[in-house]
Amino acid sequence: LSVTTTHLGTIMINPPMAETVVLKQWYIEHKEEVNRQLELKVYENPEFLLPPPNETEIISVHSALQNLQTLKTAWVRGKASLAYGQTSYWFTACYKCKKGLRAQVGWIVTCPNCKSEGPVEPRCRFTLAIEDNSGLIQAVISGPKAEQLLPMTAAQMSLNKNQ
Repeated sequence: LSVTTTHLGTIMINPPMAETVVLKQWYIEHKEEVNRQLELKVYENPEFLLPPPNETEIISVHSALQNLQTLKTAWVRGKASLAYGQTSYWFTACYKCKKGLRAQVGWIVTCPNCKSEGPVEPRCRFTLAIEDNSGLIQAVISGPKAEQLLPMTAAQMSLNKNQ
């Protein structure tokens, strides 16, 4: 189960020249592997992007909170529960890029993010509170992994809302 409080990637726009040269050289050296991973769409696979940690990589909630400014990802072990005060466990999203949309499920729209035209779909998303003996941190979980933790899918929740 992968739960994160930040996005998984970074995009550099107009990077400094020295970094550009290094990045281009790295790409030339790894071009075949990069293209293979793009064909396999590994960027959609959380197990590839964020593989399970070694025991030594798991830190306390307190340590994660102290290093939040510098850590992109932190693995913590604790008791997870639904965060207090949530009013919805799903949202509407683009069928392709999964970005949130303010539209009804089933509407055919052009996504302002990826420009694809298609049906709006329900997508599961909610906040977890993760607590250990050192503190508490909240994290958002979404998509199929989130649905595994609830007794209903996002599609079922959206139907129940409309009934």
